[in-house]
Amino acid sequence: MSNSIGKYINEDSLAHNLNSTLKLIFLIIMLISSIFINSYKDVIMLFSYLILTLVSSGINIKIILKEISYFKYFIFFIIIINIITFSPIEILLGDLFRFIFIITYILIFMHVTTINETMYAIGRVLDPFSIKKDSKVILYTALLFRIPTIYKDELDRFNNIYKERFNNKDSVGKKIKYYQNIIIKSFNYSINRLNLISIDMKLKLFGYGKSRTNYRLNKFGIKEVLLLILNIAILVVVIIY
Repeated sequence: MSNSIGKYINEDSLAHNLNSTLKLIFLIIMLISSIFINSYKDVIMLFSYLILTLVSSGINIKIILKEISYFKYFIFFIIIINIITFSPIEILLGDLFRFIFIITYILIFMHVTTINETMYAIGRVLDPFSIKKDSKVILYTALLFRIPTIYKDELDRFNNIYKERFNNKDSVGKKIKYYQNIIIKSFNYSINRLNLISIDMKLKLFGYGKSRTNYRLNKFGIKEVLLLILNIAILVVVIIY
């Protein structure tokens, strides 16, 4: 596996060959559904769909689990915040599942969708809005999918810097401060790197084509129709029930 998480994996799976615009729509629907989790039934339904997505993508689950482990500090803080606020166990589990589902769906999308397909899909989704004419919007939105990869790189870097300062015998407060420094610095430097990438791409006269004919980008068949219906049904059930 590559050292960078969320890297496109070139496979000939069902998920890889789906219409790229619909893949982005599916991702948006699943992210919204994850935010609205409010019962164990929602968790079971979204987890079942997640397994279906993994199977259809052909991605080894070990890859996803390893990538999720890079966000362990965020998971740690979710637990700490819920403990400090005396939240019920149901709230804690809901917050954990929301975060894990959101990260996992984004990672899978990145693994099965190239950056060109992503930019094309963003352009199509923005078609009904006037902002679709500004290629910068598409550029910045597409680059957001690079955050997990950049964050992992920065996290590794700061872990190497801080590891000598960390001691398992330290107090809980000191450990929390250590994790806080790691998260904040990794995130801030990730945003800075993202900004540098966007500047570099603009200097290279970034743009996206309006007349793509790639089969994977444009095809729309029965599989896409059925999956769209399934995604909408999940969203409705999660929000209403």
